[in-house]
Amino acid sequence: MKHLDPSTPNASKVMEILLRFERETLAPYELPANRLSRDMYDNLPLPWTIPTPVTAFPKKLFVKHEYDREGVLSNGKTFFGGGSETTLDNLENWMETAGMVTRWKEANPELVGTDKDVVKKFVKELKEVMGPEQEKFSTGSGIAILLFKKAN
Repeated sequence: MKHLDPSTPNASKVMEILLRFERETLAPYELPANRLSRDMYDNLPLPWTIPTPVTAFPKKLFVKHEYDREGVLSNGKTFFGGGSETTLDNLENWMETAGMVTRWKEANPELVGTDKDVVKKFVKELKEVMGPEQEKFSTGSGIAILLFKKAN
């Protein structure tokens, strides 16, 4: 999930729309892998939590670093690893190919391309909140880095 740079006009309202789109509208079309990465691997089975634990990778030698969870900038200034600037048109094009959207299209072929198309409704709502003059905005992602050290 991309998050909005907090300096974007109406950032909290825009982020609310983004989250609702992903977590409510598209939720029925989500696969477990989508949720796993979105939740920054909180529920990833780890070597010591699986039915047959892998003792070569003990929990005490594991470190997880998180940055910008839920779009809250860890350093208060910029996204870890940098952000990127995009436009609503680019966002719409990107969303058209997202896995959850593709599955929505397969389930709702009669709505694709109409005023009830999930992506068209989403972009229209964003345009209304962002205003006609706000075409560009910056985004970034939450990042989780999992470090495993093998025991000697």
